[in-house]
Amino acid sequence: MSIAVVYHPKAAVQMGMQAFAYPVNQPNSTAKNASIRREVELNQLILRGGPNGSPMTNFVDPAVWDAVEGHDRNKEVLSRMKGQRALMIYRPDAETIVGCSTDYTKPEEAAAIIATCDNDVWLQLSMNRDTRQQVISAASQRFTERQQAKLRKQQNEMALMV
Repeated sequence: MSIAVVYHPKAAVQMGMQAFAYPVNQPNSTAKNASIRREVELNQLILRGGPNGSPMTNFVDPAVWDAVEGHDRNKEVLSRMKGQRALMIYRPDAETIVGCSTDYTKPEEAAAIIATCDNDVWLQLSMNRDTRQQVISAASQRFTERQQAKLRKQQNEMALMV
């Protein structure tokens, strides 16, 4: 199961990626009582934006996202970014989680995730498993757009080689 985090760099007035540190508690090997004394290691979650500052869906492990949201240093930034609509958070709410658009029971949430998704496997699963026509159409359109963009990129690279 993953949380869909749509990051929009232009709305955040920042191009590229956004990094968040979050703590991971690990026992201190030199401590006399490891259950009491702990050292804190900071990990990093990097949210990617799309090309030219466009929004992009990032699929994040729920435990990682909860750690990011719970870390004091991130709270103000996350609050500001959510207020600017630079971050949209979608938590799966279906009874059975399978790793595609069916994880989100609201069609408008599934469509919002699809609109900025760059995960072709996720899009294909959505096209094949979802029964909501609005969602199937959105996934199909996004998948087609991505395939056409890949083809154009390959053609441009081939033209440069000649």
